[in-house]
Amino acid sequence: MIFFSNLIDRASLLVMSLFSGKLKKEMLAEQHRINKAAWREYLKKLKETGGFIENQREMTDFRYGTNKGRIGRKLFNGKEMTGADNTCEVIAVYNAIHFLSKGSNMDTVGFPELLRSFSEKGIAFRGMFGTSPGALIKYLKSKGYKVEKLKASKINEENCAALERKYKTFIFSSFNQGQNPFSMIHTMCITKEEPGADGGSEPVQNIPDESIAVKKITDDKISYNKISYNNISAMSDNNITDNNMNGIFKVHNDYEGNKTYSSLYAAVSGYNGGKGHPVIIIAAEKRTQKPD
Repeated sequence: MIFFSNLIDRASLLVMSLFSGKLKKEMLAEQHRINKAAWREYLKKLKETGGFIENQREMTDFRYGTNKGRIGRKLFNGKEMTGADNTCEVIAVYNAIHFLSKGSNMDTVGFPELLRSFSEKGIAFRGMFGTSPGALIKYLKSKGYKVEKLKASKINEENCAALERKYKTFIFSSFNQGQNPFSMIHTMCITKEEPGADGGSEPVQNIPDESIAVKKITDDKISYNKISYNNISAMSDNNITDNNMNGIFKVHNDYEGNKTYSSLYAAVSGYNGGKGHPVIIIAAEKRTQKPD
């Protein structure tokens, strides 16, 4: 049973990797234009979420790939595919970089630029399968981040505990329903926030400022204002789970409402009320200097 269980996990990731590729140049340029316009509007919402993208369902104005054709239309019940359907991996990378760069003056890449980057390398089956997890790892490494992965067969309490002692930022992919590939995969970012003196988490910094972001969006970068919110206490969150003093693990862009957990293992195994099945965890560490 363990053999077949591991085979399902590996086969699912392999399919995403085999089908990864790039969009045609004309489509890439057109979607980048659409996404820049959509991003200008979406930036207003980020001030309410500490700079994180927390609700993928709102990304209907974004485009990432295409589901044109009989098979594509059938997969999406006849409707046009939008960013609300297939951008979870890119959102996870965006949220991870946002968290890793907080408190610094470093420019961080904008969401439209991330979509374009993965459209050039990593988009899976024209976007209908989202983005290959392997492409996420390659992208983070190319930007100078230290990256470590934990495959499904190694995801347990002991290994997750070891990983959380070394990292504060994670990306994980999980089947939505058990070990059922047909339930599709959702990918999320987890951030470990140190508890403050009042039991809350560290304040989130570097909230995107609309005027600066719009000004620099054509330069493929978005500057972040260094704005400190008051301590955002996870203790006051209605859906916090098992808080402790070792760190607060918050899941971003979780369909259940961004739950908070006491450990990395609790976070990845608790997805969808414990009905999901994690297939990979990617841990990333802040770079010490900008890559060339």
